[in-house]
Amino acid sequence: MIHISSNFLISRLEKRPNPTAVSDLIGSHVTRIAAGACHTIAIIRGSPYPFGLNSSGQLGNGKIMTQSTPRKTDDLDHVTAVFAGYHQTFFIRSAGSIEQNEIVGPSCPVKLPSKIDREIFEKALRSGEKLDLMTLVESVFSSLSSINNSFLFQDERRFNVGIDRSHGIDLDQVMETFMLFDELASKKQFSDLIADSLSIAYASWNSKVSCVEGLRLFFILPWLPVFTENVTLDTIFKVHTPFIEALYSTFHIVPLETFYIEDLGQIHNIKLEYYNMVTKQQPFKDESDYWTHYPFLLNGAAKGEVLFVEAGLIQAMHAQSAMIASGGLIEGVTMQHCDLTVRRDFIVSDTMHKLAGFSEIDVRKPLKVTIVGEEADDAGGVRKEFFLIVMRKILQPEYGMFTENEESRLVWFSGMPAEFCEREQFRQLGRLVGLAVYNNVIVPFPFPLALYKYLLDIEPTLEDLCELSPTEGRGLQSLLDYEEDDVEDVFSLTFSITFSIFGEIKTVELVPGGDEKPVTKENREEYVKLYVSHRMELGYNNEIANQAREFRKGFSDALHSRVLKFFQPRELKEQISGTENYDWNEFRDVSVLRWPRKRNS
Repeated sequence: MIHISSNFLISRLEKRPNPTAVSDLIGSHVTRIAAGACHTIAIIRGSPYPFGLNSSGQLGNGKIMTQSTPRKTDDLDHVTAVFAGYHQTFFIRSAGSIEQNEIVGPSCPVKLPSKIDREIFEKALRSGEKLDLMTLVESVFSSLSSINNSFLFQDERRFNVGIDRSHGIDLDQVMETFMLFDELASKKQFSDLIADSLSIAYASWNSKVSCVEGLRLFFILPWLPVFTENVTLDTIFKVHTPFIEALYSTFHIVPLETFYIEDLGQIHNIKLEYYNMVTKQQPFKDESDYWTHYPFLLNGAAKGEVLFVEAGLIQAMHAQSAMIASGGLIEGVTMQHCDLTVRRDFIVSDTMHKLAGFSEIDVRKPLKVTIVGEEADDAGGVRKEFFLIVMRKILQPEYGMFTENEESRLVWFSGMPAEFCEREQFRQLGRLVGLAVYNNVIVPFPFPLALYKYLLDIEPTLEDLCELSPTEGRGLQSLLDYEEDDVEDVFSLTFSITFSIFGEIKTVELVPGGDEKPVTKENREEYVKLYVSHRMELGYNNEIANQAREFRKGFSDALHSRVLKFFQPRELKEQISGTENYDWNEFRDVSVLRWPRKRNS
């Protein structure tokens, strides 16, 4: 009996997810089978029995009608092999008569890659045939597939790949097998053979390999004697360099978070150490004696603590300078602040006007917010409410400063012409955000990670565009992932980008003559890079660049910090707008649920 497994099995034209018996073929001796998208071809005694959809004539019976049950095609005989495409079928026919035993068995016998393990290697050693041993070594180490297929556990552990970081390799066997090379009289010859074979294997390396089975070679190869013994310049070029290049292309740069000492803030008082360093409280020490000299060891929370210490020091310094400049330290005079008085109904315009009148020294004093007509001492609550209201209002479309992506709900610089959207407003907004950070206030700032990269002088990537505009980003990613050669015909793109300005479509060439330059498989990476740059950094007539530059100026006015360079973009984002990655298990563990007591009636 034959069972067919395909995307769709045609019997009453319903979808069947599991293999289903084809009752019409019961008792028949099927010797070949092929399945396309929605059609199947069975070969019985050299004749095809097709069934399924036939919209493209894929059943080979000269018709285009769907055939729900297998029927013999009389016009085709002497078929020895059949292959099915998506909507196509290919037959190989014999010129003479076909005997039953000629077409029994698979069209393409399954072939497994060569492999090596201790048992195979010892067997080759015992045979005493040096040529056979050299053939084995050469065939295995010249093929990445063969290397990945070697030294696997013989039990179920070889199949549990990916579970609990399992790779399926018996590393003890790897070590023991390679130690056997020491027993070879011609060890140097075998080492040279392995080096030459590996240079062939590396040539087939594909950096897109991401499955664990395809990465086993990184666990196996370092055990080879050629990696550590009698290393020459030749082995470095043939073995070490391509190994590192392959490793780098797969794992990229090790994440910086890997180096963080998470408990450092609990073991040492990082804030006090930074204060002592800046104020020279310990003159016998230099900067290299403090943990803050090694920011790659500090996590985001520790960097944030250092930032707030620095903010406090700078605020105190500027406030004290202001008091001295106003006539000296007078008894009863409190620390001067950056006083921001606004009206609730005109909160945005008042804020922008007042900020424009502040000097850089003013915005580095402690912030005090007063809302006209509302009696409240700003102990922190007024500031938080102020930032919440201002940010929500200023991000609205009527101000023309930012545009919101409907899909991601994130905002970006509008790129509107200066006559409709004053650039000075972006500088004052940057000051406002810097003030929030320096005064330890989280602000609702729905920007993608690209903004914080910009503040840290890091160029945006396609990944950033995908975050801001998912559909637009996926379209560019599909262009990069397309494997065929007809990119120009399928995508029909040129080196240009369009912007919508007041509903009018404006086209900008990414390169001179770009509107006439087609995007091809060879130049698509250049196109994507230029597209992302214009979309996120430049804008129409460089207006996005102008707006972003003013924002960064204002941000630096209030947050001119030596600590800022310590941060990674995501860490800076969390300092400004908080984090949405909550540990709910920890929250549950530290929470206490209390029911209110019932009042006596």
